[in-house]
Amino acid sequence: MLGRGINSIFTKVFILLILNLQFWLFTIMGLVVLGVGPALRTIAELFSANQWELADYRFKDSWALFKTHFWQANGHFWIFGAVFGVLSYSLYLSTQLKFGWMVFIQFIILFALLLCATSGLFTLSIESHYEISLKNAFRLAIGQFFQNFLQLLVYFGGLGVIIILTAKAMGLILFLSIAAVVVWTHIQSARWYAQIDAQLA
Repeated sequence: MLGRGINSIFTKVFILLILNLQFWLFTIMGLVVLGVGPALRTIAELFSANQWELADYRFKDSWALFKTHFWQANGHFWIFGAVFGVLSYSLYLSTQLKFGWMVFIQFIILFALLLCATSGLFTLSIESHYEISLKNAFRLAIGQFFQNFLQLLVYFGGLGVIIILTAKAMGLILFLSIAAVVVWTHIQSARWYAQIDAQLA
């Protein structure tokens, strides 16, 4: 029993390692600027399809996904990236204005940044799970964000743990952290997918 548990943990860590290293490989192959989006989409689809079945992870499948989604994933990634960039710059500008009422504006911008980042991750996961347009995936992602506050807090808690561990051991960025965020997003989305599937049935 203990041996099976240890083997299961080892397998899951190894799969996260594979996904994370493939993320960086494909990011570099896309010269970073054109690599991050497709790399994220690739590892998200790989985990969605294979879960924790180590034998199903093959590099030829990863390469095929990377090529298939290269331009689409870049477009989707940079749409969210542009919105996040504009919001971040707006937050920076707001800090330069010394008015009391700007605190309320800053709170709104911070919430918008959180919503943008979270909906981007949810959209990535949904697109990797369903054959769906960006518009509909984004709608489902917004629905997921507001659907269950407690579950959203659990999701943020998990992300917080990943961020804290990464801050304490920066090497995790190279080996586990990116894949951990993608996998955690998929795991926390499972209940939402079940609700969608029930409505489609």
